[in-house]
Amino acid sequence: MDNILLTIGSLLGGGTLTAVITALVNKKKVDAEAKNDHINSLLTLDNRVNSKMNERILNLEERMAKLEHENYDLKEKLLEKHKEIFTLKTRLEIIEQENSKLKSQLNGIKKRS
Repeated sequence: MDNILLTIGSLLGGGTLTAVITALVNKKKVDAEAKNDHINSLLTLDNRVNSKMNERILNLEERMAKLEHENYDLKEKLLEKHKEIFTLKTRLEIIEQENSKLKSQLNGIKKRS
């Protein structure tokens, strides 16, 4: 009878030990899968954030390029206006000199008459 009890105890004990080992191995596997899922979700979130940031950077670079081009055009127009102002000032000086000469001539004619 002791042999029968010993055999039954060995079978039950062996099954229990196998169940405990299986549970421990499965726990590590489940923990590793959970960590893997967590890392994958973080990577997905990071990719979304990076994608949005890259899109924003591209939009800002395009806007900056347009503003730089507009700034260049405005500076070019400003330079043209400065040239026009210089030309007009030069013409004004010439006209004022002619006007002064004509006034002198007119005063000379008035004095003779």
